Amino acid sequence: MNTSDAITNASSESDKIMNPPGSLLMWLLVIMEVFMFGALLTIIARFRYLNLTSFKEESVHLNLQDGILFTLALLISGFLAAEGVRLFFEKQNKKSLLYFIFSSLFGLGFIILKLSDFFHKSDLGLTIVKNDFWQYYWLLMGFHFLHVLVGVFILFSIVFGIYKNNITDPEFSVRGGVLFWHMCDIIWLIILPLYYIGGVSA
Repeated sequence: MNTSDAITNASSESDKIMNPPGSLLMWLLVIMEVFMFGALLTIIARFRYLNLTSFKEESVHLNLQDGILFTLALLISGFLAAEGVRLFFEKQNKKSLLYFIFSSLFGLGFIILKLSDFFHKSDLGLTIVKNDFWQYYWLLMGFHFLHVLVGVFILFSIVFGIYKNNITDPEFSVRGGVLFWHMCDIIWLIILPLYYIGGVSA
């Protein structure tokens, strides 16, 4: 390999780092959010380890079937969004639009189900002031729920942009937007075993 080729390859690698799929800005945002979730999840995991008996006593109010239903809604939405991205960059906009519409609807379904769950917990008196378990529960679930709201807004924005054919920066708005949505999926897959699986009654 001559000097010119080496410089070209180095430049290409630098471009990949500075312009990753989904844009550098979105990656930085996702990494920052993952670190925040990671810190909160670590604190809760430690609390569970130190208070396992009381954790299990309170977690009987969490329904494993609900946890699975929430998971399916997010995973199906994430799969449809990923396919939507693939089809969009293959210039199959009509099919991509359809996938994004259904992805958005499954995301909206998660929001509706989770809101119902929140109201049910509140009616039972399982509020943030009840004890440490529910304080951490509401903090984590609320933080994740806010990210899901943003994610679903992004999905509907993609739907609108494809429908109107006015997406000017597809790498950021389409691929980057779905990257953010996948982050919501991944965080939930950590929340699921922490609260809904492992000695937790249905």
